[in-house]
Amino acid sequence: MKQQLTTGSVFDDLELDPGKAEQLKIKAALFDAIIAYIKENDLTQEQAAEIMGVQRSRVGDVCRGKMSGFSIDALVVMAARAGLRPLSIPERPGDLAIRPQVVTSPASQLSPRAPEQQSPAEQE
Repeated sequence: MKQQLTTGSVFDDLELDPGKAEQLKIKAALFDAIIAYIKENDLTQEQAAEIMGVQRSRVGDVCRGKMSGFSIDALVVMAARAGLRPLSIPERPGDLAIRPQVVTSPASQLSPRAPEQQSPAEQE
């Protein structure tokens, strides 16, 4: 069996569509938070289900890591009902905790635009 170093996320290493990889990372973070909450509070699946407003079997699926049966929306609702905020969203737009990354190409790889397509600043 060949060993390979990971980039830090198995979802990235699977060479999935970047959007799909991000969805799976978010689901995994929500699963981890819910499972940790259940363990830290020494809850039964029945107790956790009552708190989260779902059937016990849904909590059992989370505990078994059965991601395919859950939408991100459903997991967010379950986590919120338990008072969890594993993926914090800033209260105000200027408080972004995560800054979007801008991917740029080296200038040598960019083709110049025709003058009619250039902005006034580029034409100078």
